[in-house]
Amino acid sequence: MRDTWGKELTDLWEVHIIELTKALQGTPVDDWIRLFNAREEADLAMIAVKNEGMAEAIRMVKNMSIRKSLRWLYDDYWKAKRDRWAEDDYIRDEGIAIGRKEGMKEGMSASILTLLENMGEVPADLREKIVSQQDKTVLEQWLLSASEAQNIEQFRQKENL
Repeated sequence: MRDTWGKELTDLWEVHIIELTKALQGTPVDDWIRLFNAREEADLAMIAVKNEGMAEAIRMVKNMSIRKSLRWLYDDYWKAKRDRWAEDDYIRDEGIAIGRKEGMKEGMSASILTLLENMGEVPADLREKIVSQQDKTVLEQWLLSASEAQNIEQFRQKENL
């Protein structure tokens, strides 16, 4: 497809022109000619049996041919399904992001405690403050302080804990 100046708009479209009155040539296009020229359900069944890919096309043509009110119901059904799939993807992605964030905080808390435990027994109140901290920036600061501290008291004084 090209615009009025001849610039290509997209290469994602293909246009095929099928002459429905054309004699059958023994090519895959023949199935499409048979589909659009079919007069009875038996003709459609025969096409679907011969070519599995055409069975999907036949289902789509049948769905497009249903009454308007039924068509609305059919479209609403598929819209609801697509909306549900999108919602499921969103919820899954949000859950993964939350899990990563929580895992990062837990990992940082565990690292701080490991560094402090190498210096001696970590008091319960200090352990609780470290584990309950939710601010990533604070945890990062505490991790640096724990790595630089000579003992637990020095860490406490530096961080006012």
